[in-house]
Amino acid sequence: MAVERNDKKLNGAGLATLWGRITTLVSNSISALSTVYAAISHNHTKSEITDLVNATDSTGGLMTDAQAAKLAGIESGAQVNTISGIQKNGVDVQPDATSKKVNLAIPTKQSDLTNDDNTVKDASYVHTDNNYTSDEKTKLGGVAAGAQVNVVETIKVNNSALTPDGNKAVNITVPTDNSQLNNGAGYQTASQVNSLIDAKISTTYHAAGSKLFANLPSAATLADADAAGAILGDVYNVTDGFTVDARFLEYDAQKTKTYGPGTNVAVVRVAKQSGEGYDFFLDVLQGFVDLSNYATLDDVETLSSTDIADICAYPE
Repeated sequence: MAVERNDKKLNGAGLATLWGRITTLVSNSISALSTVYAAISHNHTKSEITDLVNATDSTGGLMTDAQAAKLAGIESGAQVNTISGIQKNGVDVQPDATSKKVNLAIPTKQSDLTNDDNTVKDASYVHTDNNYTSDEKTKLGGVAAGAQVNVVETIKVNNSALTPDGNKAVNITVPTDNSQLNNGAGYQTASQVNSLIDAKISTTYHAAGSKLFANLPSAATLADADAAGAILGDVYNVTDGFTVDARFLEYDAQKTKTYGPGTNVAVVRVAKQSGEGYDFFLDVLQGFVDLSNYATLDDVETLSSTDIADICAYPE
């Protein structure tokens, strides 16, 4: 059944017609605009503009040559502030007559300063005052250089004391490989893990060859727990197209689901709703896309030249 649609497709011939209509509309619009907005060329001299006068201190206007020269002579960032005088320790200092600079001598060493508090300097002076008690001095003399207050009396490994060797050293052997440890947690080795994975994979899916749809396991075989258990995980390559029936997990009495040749089908089991035992089904190993609501190429009409002309017509 054809799907009713309000839109139409555009083919090559229609596209050429549409482009011709667009270029005509654009060309006509540009011509109309060029007539309305014609280029205007107009020049004036300063003497012809009577409402513009030279600027003054109180009135804006055009800049005179003198004003422009004055502006050019002002450095960028110049400020209006003026230094009226420079003093050093309250005494006026005059700029040099030639360089117009003021040199302020800043002391850079003690000899540049007046020693008004009679400070004494002796390069060979050594402080010898004993600023702590005699007991403290004696105690300090008995402490070895680099000594620490903490003393380790015993070193144990797993509650077993270790005896230092002749060099007063204790060597603690720390395991560097898990093979040196007791496997109390029962960790698996890489080979053991790989063996378990291989065993699980071999019991999950395994190829069972190619079959016609009619030769797939029957409903009676799937209903027999022993027979179905023997083929659990078998995967068949179905060589012809088919529509699923009640043997399949994908079966839906309200919707037909069809698959093409080369589809893979596997035997799977699903726990019963009662919680005891399993039901066995066939399972298609691919997704299903329902295209019944999609329009075909035959359902979509082509835009005609008349349709395109109506779309591109000048508005009233």
